[in-house]
Amino acid sequence: MQYQCVLPRDESSPGIRASLDRISTARQGSFLAVLKLLGPVGEEVLSFPKEGWTLALDFPMRTGTPAFLAALDEIATCMAGVSTSPRTPAVRQNGRVKVNLETPPSI
Repeated sequence: MQYQCVLPRDESSPGIRASLDRISTARQGSFLAVLKLLGPVGEEVLSFPKEGWTLALDFPMRTGTPAFLAALDEIATCMAGVSTSPRTPAVRQNGRVKVNLETPPSI
C-alpha cells in the first residue's frame, strides 16, 4: 500500500518527524521511502498541485494498515492548517505537532 502526503515547505520538519515517530511507534516499517521537494504550482499538465515536501512510503497491507494510514493523514492534515476533530490523534500547538500515540484514529 503506498502512502503519500505533501507538507508545507516551511513547516515540514515537525510533520515529517511526527510521521516517522508514528511509524516507529506502530512498528510499521516502510520498505520504500521517497522524500522530494516540490516547487511552486505551475500550469503544466504534470505539475503537482501543492508546493512543499512530499513523503511517499510503501507499507505491507495488514489488518491495522487502514487505521495506521488514517493516523498519518491526521498528521499531514494538521500540518496543512486544516482543522481536525478533537478525537483525532494529532493536534498542532505552538507550531509543533502533538501526536496521541495511544488513541487510534476513528475511521
